[in-house]
Amino acid sequence: MVSRRWLVVAGLVALGTSLAASAQVQGPDKMPLGILTNSGQIPPDQVKTIETYIQSWVQNLGSDRESQIQAGREHLLDPLSQGGTANFLAVYNQHLATALADSHLLESSKPLVRLNVMIVLARVQDPAVIPMIQAGLEDAAPAIRYWAAKAVATLAGGGTAFSDKDRQALIQSLTAAAGKEKVESALGMELIALARQPSASAWNNLLTLLDDRLAAHRKDVELDITPERQALIDMVARLGQQVIANPASATQYQAAMTHSVQTLYRYVDLALLALGQTPPVSDNAKREYQALVDDASNWLLFFLRQADAKVKLPSVNDLVRQGNVPEALLRFEDSTTSGWCGQVQRLYKLTAGDLALPPK
Repeated sequence: MVSRRWLVVAGLVALGTSLAASAQVQGPDKMPLGILTNSGQIPPDQVKTIETYIQSWVQNLGSDRESQIQAGREHLLDPLSQGGTANFLAVYNQHLATALADSHLLESSKPLVRLNVMIVLARVQDPAVIPMIQAGLEDAAPAIRYWAAKAVATLAGGGTAFSDKDRQALIQSLTAAAGKEKVESALGMELIALARQPSASAWNNLLTLLDDRLAAHRKDVELDITPERQALIDMVARLGQQVIANPASATQYQAAMTHSVQTLYRYVDLALLALGQTPPVSDNAKREYQALVDDASNWLLFFLRQADAKVKLPSVNDLVRQGNVPEALLRFEDSTTSGWCGQVQRLYKLTAGDLALPPK
């Protein structure tokens, strides 16, 4: 029989273990204001405070309790949104990236743990996060792939924290992930992340992926076109704005602009085929296809009318000979002059004018 004395000892040991575990996950509630606002070099004692704060809340991310995981995420993100000085943020980002890498929490068997780590990584401006984001893009859980792609999209504006080599590594991983993605929500964010990279190579990769997706949409016109529409229009809008703001850059983006014109034409053709089919597509699909035609036509008009003055684009005749202007668009005529039909009609007239097509 176990003696009462041993039961008491065992109870005290268990209590001590519980308290120690509790102490491990209980970190400082706030980053001290004096550290956040330090505009000079961060002294060793403040660096130690930053390290202690980060370590304690990173431990929470690996907890079995959802409330502690949430607390860890919120406390780790909080100093990044408190208006800290550039010196503070540089030190904080560096130590946070290192602590997350050393924690190996992305190897956890719990998707909730890996997900919250990725949500934090999406805000960390330090090159050490790149291998972790790349691992997230390969994760088995779609939600984590989604947040890894969102991290790439968020870090697109990372300023000097990331080199061109860093960005290219992310672009390559993102392109590979999108090329094999089967879950629409994750694919949508992967495409958007490519669209938001200030890089001609990322944009050309995106356009190639969008061209490849056309076959699936032609096979099933009810397949949600929203991810492709949003990424395509986001990308060409950024490209158009770049050319408008800096005409001298047009030559640098000539390949992307030419590819954009071709892909926009293909998506307009897909939409026209879907909108003209019998039986008609669902109301949701109809709205998305109409929005696609409207947005794509606007940018096609821009590229064909205005951008050509800044950079040599192929003429519509050239595109037709290459098979890049679909017959559905070339022969499109509609009596209405408002809404999406009006946009396509104006595009049709421009196209037909270039080709000198006879009226039907």
